[in-house]
Amino acid sequence: MSKGQDADTMVRRARELLQRPHWPAGSTDSQAAQRLANDLKNLREFNLLTKLSKRVIRVQPNATTVRRLHAQALIETGQATAAIAVAQKALEGLPESDEEWSELAGLIGRAYKQIAIDTRDPHCIESREALAHALDAYRKPYERNPNNTWHAINLVAVFTFAKRSGVTVPTAFDTTQPAPSNQSRTDRMKHIKLNHATEL
Repeated sequence: MSKGQDADTMVRRARELLQRPHWPAGSTDSQAAQRLANDLKNLREFNLLTKLSKRVIRVQPNATTVRRLHAQALIETGQATAAIAVAQKALEGLPESDEEWSELAGLIGRAYKQIAIDTRDPHCIESREALAHALDAYRKPYERNPNNTWHAINLVAVFTFAKRSGVTVPTAFDTTQPAPSNQSRTDRMKHIKLNHATEL
């Protein structure tokens, strides 16, 4: 949250910006909106964040951080499928070395996980496919960098949910591949499961 600003001030400022018909790219209004986007996320003003971030992206299509915030806001407002499309678009051409790459991949996993939960039937085709996509999305950042522990935590949670539900997911852990650290993949995932795993 920006220093010296309270929540009401930031919400009011965001609404004022949305009432303006046009923000030229790189304008003061566009820059202010980008700064406000993260504040709105912290305030959990996701409906407002959805509108504001969409306006920013319209004039600043390469604003990757805002795209990531837009995707998160869509998930939080029950629009998981739209969030996946936004995050996938943001990943296009983004190098894996970019710090936003892992965040966006994780959001895709979260969106697919939400879709699986929302079906209320872990055995239906939609849920099975969503679980497979969620595992794949969480797996990639973890395999690239084992320090991405929140991806690993969610990877274990989704895998556990699928296993508990009797669902065979094709992208489950492949222990035949090289481990991402000096520790074996199996041992590392067991450690994470014992210490961090949470229910879906």
